[in-house]
Amino acid sequence: MKVFLLALVLLPVLAAGALPGSPDEYHDILGSGRKDWRFIFRGTAHIRRPMFLAYLDMVVVVVVVVVVVVVVVMVVHCSSRRSRSSSSSSGGSIVVVGVVVVIVEVVVVEVVVVVVEVVVVVEVVEVVVVEVVAVVAAAAVDLNWSAPCANHWRNNDAFNNWANIREILYGIVDDGVLVKVLRFHGAGTTYLNWMRHDRLITSCWQDLIHASPNYFGIAGHDSIHRRFFINNKYGGCANDTGWTVVADQDVPGCAWESDDHLVYPYIKYAPGQTYETMNSSGKLRSAEAVVVFLNYFPGQPDEYFDLFHTGKREWRLAFRGTARVGEPAYPAYKNGTGVKSNVEVACKNVVSSTQRA
Repeated sequence: MKVFLLALVLLPVLAAGALPGSPDEYHDILGSGRKDWRFIFRGTAHIRRPMFLAYLDMVVVVVVVVVVVVVVVMVVHCSSRRSRSSSSSSGGSIVVVGVVVVIVEVVVVEVVVVVVEVVVVVEVVEVVVVEVVAVVAAAAVDLNWSAPCANHWRNNDAFNNWANIREILYGIVDDGVLVKVLRFHGAGTTYLNWMRHDRLITSCWQDLIHASPNYFGIAGHDSIHRRFFINNKYGGCANDTGWTVVADQDVPGCAWESDDHLVYPYIKYAPGQTYETMNSSGKLRSAEAVVVFLNYFPGQPDEYFDLFHTGKREWRLAFRGTARVGEPAYPAYKNGTGVKSNVEVACKNVVSSTQRA
């Protein structure tokens, strides 16, 4: 009896320890009584910072681009000086080379100005990132959606270790309340491709499951910066219909994407049970944030298999009873009697590529 009670006490501790991240990152987002959803992203409306770049963690990329541009500028500048030096002994070509040098120098000056501006922007962005962690981390603990938050937030550890994910939850926050929720299959996904119609499990919009959206994804309609975009069809700005979008630029293509007297990003959603005509007055609401949560499989990723060839590794091998091994199968299933700790790898793998009725 003592051993049995000890096992009961240790079980929740072991289960919690198996999850990535820290316990305060997990929340009972659906009211199930279990804190099993990890908060990994918040995109905030009206803060004049692109949400998609925050989701991609593009600060590092910007810094790399700045370094590359600086190197190019140095090479061009050195080349122009060498051209000037050689032109002094070139006789008849001195006028042509002189013109080229002047042009190169003008380009260099302009590029240097751009680089300085970009460096300043990067420094500002880096400061913003620090502020994001400081501002949002406290609110993330209790999910107080009504608390002030003027930044995007990204859980880099969750993004950098994207594995063993059972489900992904995408939510829309309006007036301090989580008003819309979509749940997606997470097995076999990346942080960029999970928002797809064929991965949708449940939807707060009744018509979305059986719809045929023309856009459904995080990158969305890339050329016009419509992100986290779930759209029914285009019919011109006056007749576009859809479910939700993040308009991620200061001057969107259609008037319905923006909010008067506010700055981007603009988060729009259909408040009812079906899609809306985006341009309909009063039928499309503006939200204050979008959020992403992860729900993990227990155990390790290599314990899961694509048993029915659906493209999703979502079946965990829990038991194998093997014929002609001289050990009874029932005690092994019931409590592990006779199960060896060093069994062959094949005992824990699913290698069959065929299925019999």
